[in-house]
Amino acid sequence: MNRLFKSLMVLQVAAGLSGWVVEARAADPAKPDVNRGQAIAAQVCASCHGADGNSAGGAYPKLAGQHPEYLVKQLKDFKTQPGAKQPARNNAIMAGMAAALSDQDMINVAAYFATQVPKPGYAHNKNTVPLGQKIYRGGIAD
Repeated sequence: MNRLFKSLMVLQVAAGLSGWVVEARAADPAKPDVNRGQAIAAQVCASCHGADGNSAGGAYPKLAGQHPEYLVKQLKDFKTQPGAKQPARNNAIMAGMAAALSDQDMINVAAYFATQVPKPGYAHNKNTVPLGQKIYRGGIAD
């Protein structure tokens, strides 16, 4: 009887642990699909940010080589989150673009842009270079 009880306890613990592993895996972020991200970038992002994330115009930021977590956060900030009255970033054009993307699409497109090589740029106004360097090195506290 004692062996049977111990065996049942071991099985119960093992079942509990396997359930915990399944729950932990479900909470993990989805794996990015860079090929799918490239397809989305070509259809949705390329006209402003360039097919490889190197925008030709200064009005649009370069996304090539950017951290994927940062890009996902920014895309999510263009969507109104549950409980919020408006999005964290209010831009009609980007709100429309982000609205069409699922969370997985955002992960995929961010992973694609992160793999791209940023082309060097230059400052249009040399007087703004010191401020840009300060922001780059120290950020903006608020």
